[in-house]
Amino acid sequence: MDIIKLINNKKNKGIFYKDAALFDVDAIATSEDIATKRAMDNNNASDAAFMNYFYFTSNFCMYAVEKTKTGKEEFLYYGGRDANPIFNNLEEACRQLQYEENYRLSKDEVKKIYASVKDGYTYRVRLASLKLREFDSEFASFEIDTRYYWQTVKNGGLNKTQREFAEKVFGQGKDFNRYMYLLTFRGIRKTRIYVLNPKYIQQNHKAGTAMARLCLMCDYYYSSNFYANIRGVDMADVLVGVLRRSNNTIDSACHKILESPEETVDILKSNSSMATVFTDICKVYERVKK
Repeated sequence: MDIIKLINNKKNKGIFYKDAALFDVDAIATSEDIATKRAMDNNNASDAAFMNYFYFTSNFCMYAVEKTKTGKEEFLYYGGRDANPIFNNLEEACRQLQYEENYRLSKDEVKKIYASVKDGYTYRVRLASLKLREFDSEFASFEIDTRYYWQTVKNGGLNKTQREFAEKVFGQGKDFNRYMYLLTFRGIRKTRIYVLNPKYIQQNHKAGTAMARLCLMCDYYYSSNFYANIRGVDMADVLVGVLRRSNNTIDSACHKILESPEETVDILKSNSSMATVFTDICKVYERVKK
């Protein structure tokens, strides 16, 4: 995947809640994809579009409250495309994120994510192990010192769980080391990973379900911070990927609509959600045409 080429092509950018369904999900980068590309290609990393751009990634984060030996605790599940519940139910997920703050997962969706942990697609972490600092009533974070992350905790390094999670975000092993070196080279001495505040999770938790949110990788100006807690699906030009190619099914459907415009309008009058989708498609067409 040539991320640089995607970013510099305006046709490949969009607004998540309007345009995500039109993108090839496999072409939306994970946070690890982005970090690895930045670290391995310094020439492209100096490109303004690459340095100064925010990305929605194809990662997801699920927050749940679970029973443990010490009581009820908050857990984060962090995964990629394979188990992403938001990409599997885009319209409803975007509606909930936009108007209700969180995408509430069904029991079946939660079970699938639990299964994805066993299959190695999703990382499960106890939030208390991350030693978070409260940012506000909704967000919390932990900090990574890009120079001394490898030291002991006493000397400014990461604990074992922080390091594990950070590598899931920024790359594994040597790739992680390269990325920390790149940030240091760019004058970024501290980067942060933001998650939901455990207090917020407890206050908004509902028994038998869990909450999901989007993930966002920041540009260098914002220290390459990573947010595993995003609900702003209306942020413009932060979704970067490849538009789906037309196929015979879509072509046939378009011809059917043109053959009977009156019937199409009657259907849209009785189905507001479908009418909204049609309107959004027209807006995408106008933007691409320009």
